[in-house]
Amino acid sequence: MASSNTPIPVDDGFNEYESAAKSQNSTTSKVWDEMTKLECEDKNELKAQCNHCKSILSAKSSSGTSHLRRHLNQCLKKFHKDFTQYTIANQPSLGCGSFIKNYKFDADECRRAVSTFLVCGKHSFRTVEESGFRYMMRIASPNFKNISRVTAARDVLMYYAKERDHVKEELAKAPGLICLTSDNWNSEHTNDEYICITAHWIDKDWKLQKRIIRFRALFPPYDGLNIADELVLCLSQWAIDKKIFSITLDNASYNDVLVSCLKNRFRANRAILCEGAFFQVRCCAHILYLIVKAGLELADDIVGKIRNGIKYIKKSGICRKRFYNVADKSFHLNVTKKLRQDVCVRWNSTYLMLESSLYYKHVLNYWGQQDKDYQIFALSDDEWRNVAILCKFLKVFYDVT
Repeated sequence: MASSNTPIPVDDGFNEYESAAKSQNSTTSKVWDEMTKLECEDKNELKAQCNHCKSILSAKSSSGTSHLRRHLNQCLKKFHKDFTQYTIANQPSLGCGSFIKNYKFDADECRRAVSTFLVCGKHSFRTVEESGFRYMMRIASPNFKNISRVTAARDVLMYYAKERDHVKEELAKAPGLICLTSDNWNSEHTNDEYICITAHWIDKDWKLQKRIIRFRALFPPYDGLNIADELVLCLSQWAIDKKIFSITLDNASYNDVLVSCLKNRFRANRAILCEGAFFQVRCCAHILYLIVKAGLELADDIVGKIRNGIKYIKKSGICRKRFYNVADKSFHLNVTKKLRQDVCVRWNSTYLMLESSLYYKHVLNYWGQQDKDYQIFALSDDEWRNVAILCKFLKVFYDVT
């Protein structure tokens, strides 16, 4: 019978206990490459000393080596030593083989990387003050000095200004004229009107480039004159007001006034070609949207039934679970493909909703027979045939856009 003092192994993924059959003095773990075992007066009380910072820790065999490994992972002196050493870098060179280079910590480049991380991931500036982030940076780059959220915000604005100046230089170097696209929309959450202006040009290497040069909320009134003033101000700030070839807009009524104002200003500055004959380009995607919207209006009743029926099924977690369970067990459908709910202002989402309803057609018919509250949303065979025709029609436009 095993001694009551023998530790019981625990299969938790982090087990460091050794088999009782192994020697008590076995020190095969890699931690002992960076730890020195110390002898104590009490033979049962073993100690280990870190070779880097000289800290002394318990080294009982019953305690395992997890705590020693954790110490090495967090030992700052170990990392300082590592980063001051030469490293072998396998980089291409004029000769053959590897070459030795000296690592040099660049605080500015590290701060820039943090700013890029915050912006690209849409993280809060407060992230840099979180203990997890600081722990990660301490391990990845021990020389990195912690910064506050205020400093992080200031860094982002500073790097934005540098990038803006770089884009401004690229626009100035553009050998040809620049084309613009502009779009406006209203936020459902804030009720503010936003504008986004993008510049497109061919660079000296004949590569198409594009950059967003304006993204901001507009001040009322939201009419053609006000938006024209915003555009002229933007072009002036980027110093490209005499390099514009065309602008692409949607078919909103105020854009006619906008284009007329811009043409008049550019004519006055002699900064427009052919009296503006090629200045305005109608948005192809918006024209397709208007075509599809007109077509969908003919099927409003059917689309409305499907939309409200899907809302009914998805509003309750229990109902939703039962629906997919029936689809899986009784109809053998792949339920990883879900019912889609559309956004009324986006016709492509309506197409995806109709497509998903066709996939679950037989389940929806069955649901109409079993749930009396759902029966008002159930479709007849003729209506399902119309949905199939509508989907075939919409797929052409969906693939194009």
